[in-house]
Amino acid sequence: MDEINLPPIDAAPPTPTPPVEPARNEILYGPNGLRAGWRALLFMLIVVSIVVLINLVGHYLTRKYGHSPVNPGQIATLLSRRD
Repeated sequence: MDEINLPPIDAAPPTPTPPVEPARNEILYGPNGLRAGWRALLFMLIVVSIVVLINLVGHYLTRKYGHSPVNPGQIATLLSRRD
């Protein structure tokens, strides 16, 4: 057997090299992370998406089950007649 190529027993295992970070887009990221304008844009997109989703669900439900049987004008009339 050829024992010349074996590493010594007392040798420390090699440390793995850390992974290289991918280059960030300078337009999107600044020194403190995502730039404020992009944060605001993402916030607005999330809010608009939620509002549109609620609107679509409400539209679907009113088409399927019809409008509510209570007319808001009737409520105002009932409240004014209490006097």
